[in-house]
Order: sequence, then C-alpha cells, then structure tokens
Amino acid sequence: MTKRSLAGDRTALYRYFDAEGNLLYLGITNDVQRRELQHRRDSARTWFPLIATRTQAWFETRSEAETAELAALATEAPPWNVKDVSRLTEQALVASRERKRVKRARVARGWSPAYRRYADEIIEQIESGALKPGDHVPSINKLAKAKDISISTASRVIQTLSIEGWVHPVSGYGSVVRSRP
Repeated sequence: MTKRSLAGDRTALYRYFDAEGNLLYLGITNDVQRRELQHRRDSARTWFPLIATRTQAWFETRSEAETAELAALATEAPPWNVKDVSRLTEQALVASRERKRVKRARVARGWSPAYRRYADEIIEQIESGALKPGDHVPSINKLAKAKDISISTASRVIQTLSIEGWVHPVSGYGSVVRSRP
C-alpha cells in the first residue's frame, strides 16, 4: 500500500463541546475543515453556535474510526446526534437510559436547562404509564405552545427523547413512545 492511500484512509473522530464542557455532537471524517463547514451551514440555528471547544483523535483506518464512533455514541450519548440513534443497538439504548436516569436524579436537585426539564416531564409520563408504547407525544409546535417555550427548545426536547430511546419519529406521523425492552 502506498503512503498516499494510507493518508487517504486516516479518519478523525471529532467532538464538539459547549462552554460547560458538555458534549454536543461527535462524528468521523477524513476532512475536518470541510465537515465543520457543513455543520456550520446545516446546524447554524441549533447546536453549532453553542460550540466552545473541539477535539479530534485520528485513526489509521475509517473502520477503526467507525468502531470508536459507535462506542462513543453508545457511552457518551451526545444530544445532537439524532440520525445516529438508529445505528445503536437496543442494548446500548438501554444502557444510555440508565445513565440518563442517574444524571437526571443528580440534576433534579439543582438547576437544569428547560429542554431537560420538559423531556423529564414526558419521561415521567412514560414511566408512570400515562403515555404508553405507540402513543403520540406532543408535536414540536404543540409542545412549544403548551409550555410557552421556543420551537428550538421544543425541538431539542423531542430530539433528547429520541436520542435516549424513549420515542421514535414516524415519518408523516410525529413521534411515538417506543416499546420498552
């Protein structure tokens, strides 16, 4: 294999963090600058402006980077990696839920962001049985109006619930409560 083809296989696992050090998003790419420009364009109204720091770790092959990415998605559960949820195994989702429950218990004692509080309210409804598998959760617009919050905050509530495995989007139908394992 030539030196050029080895360099072409090198792939970075990158992470974006907010000012408090919370992970916002992670991904892999062989061109970090190009990917960041895509994120800047595609996520300018959501999470991209929240970025305070970035990290990257390089792997010799894309396969190694993909393995590291899947492990990181399963253990770190970044809130803005919505598309990547389908790549996680059910076991990883269950583990993620457990970590989030512990984190919610700690956050409940102090201040937490609005999206987290409203996501926790819906999770409590699911855990209590008020919302059952297959039930609709409020749409982003209805949630925004009912809670008097912005559309972006309501969107983050639904994204958080999806990432944590509590709901799943159904095209043209909205988000519904997932069956619990």
